[in-house]
Amino acid sequence: MNVNAVLTLLTIGGVLWFFYGPWQTLCTDFTRQLLFEQRDHLFDIALSGRMSFDDPSYVNMRKSIETSIRFAHTMTAPRIAYLAFVLRDIKTSGSGLRDAAASVEDPVLSAELSRVATRTAVIVTGSIMMRSLPLSFIVPEAMIIALCLITIDRCRAAIVRQIKLFGDLVQREAELTF
Repeated sequence: MNVNAVLTLLTIGGVLWFFYGPWQTLCTDFTRQLLFEQRDHLFDIALSGRMSFDDPSYVNMRKSIETSIRFAHTMTAPRIAYLAFVLRDIKTSGSGLRDAAASVEDPVLSAELSRVATRTAVIVTGSIMMRSLPLSFIVPEAMIIALCLITIDRCRAAIVRQIKLFGDLVQREAELTF
């Protein structure tokens, strides 16, 4: 048997063992830590007196973050894809976090709670991507392609704007000469 083939198989096995073993635990623990920080930030907002601990928005946001903490180890790309497929025809409201943040009447507090909701969603999404081997390879390339497309679209829009300005200038010049 070829030594290179054995080394290749051992390397692939080691990478898979690491990815589906310690890496999953590390990502889950890191995700939970970041979610605890968001929950603490929410607690600090209530502690400062800007909202009550009994406020339904506070209770709903805290409960939603705690649910994410509790089930951080089960949130995986295949599960999310499965749920999206199964629940595609069921009309649901938005995120419990976003709904709770939007229900606050104080616009400054609502904006801060919306930032907490957004950071929580980013943390959970990042965790799902980092714990999925296929997404770990696909997402960076997709982001590069998206950035290129956005840049190209902005350049195209800038060129179109300049052409319109130049066309207007030429038209005004033509109108002034007659």
